[in-house]
Amino acid sequence: MPQSRRRPATDGIASASRTTSLAIANAVETAIPWTAGTALGNGDAYWDSANPTRLVARRKGLYSMMANVPVNAAASATDTRLYIRFIGGGAIATSFFTLIASTTNGLHVSGFQKMSPGEYIETMLFVTPATSLSGGFIINPYMAMVRLGDA
Repeated sequence: MPQSRRRPATDGIASASRTTSLAIANAVETAIPWTAGTALGNGDAYWDSANPTRLVARRKGLYSMMANVPVNAAASATDTRLYIRFIGGGAIATSFFTLIASTTNGLHVSGFQKMSPGEYIETMLFVTPATSLSGGFIINPYMAMVRLGDA
């Protein structure tokens, strides 16, 4: 008799993006606010316009998360960091980049975190010098969070 396979409880799927450019200040850690109406899956349940930078866990469990930030670079930047911040504190995952001038640089970071209801994650970006960004802006960032199951 074949064993049945139990599907993981991926009922908590959320993603959000930004439809407008976002100015990034020089040498300042910036939380990326997401645009209303861009949430996919159960995204509206995890995103709140009162705190547009956050995706909030609604159920206890293990979550997978990722952030992708395409950046058009007008000049090189040697200190660029993209990370996912957990409940306003520590970083879950951090990536360091050197931006290459005159090209679109795809910044990506991903990780896993046990979360309880009300805990949240944010996508953070730090660039020095921010003048290396074309117009000082980032374009079309994206973030996703998936509840994989009970932790």
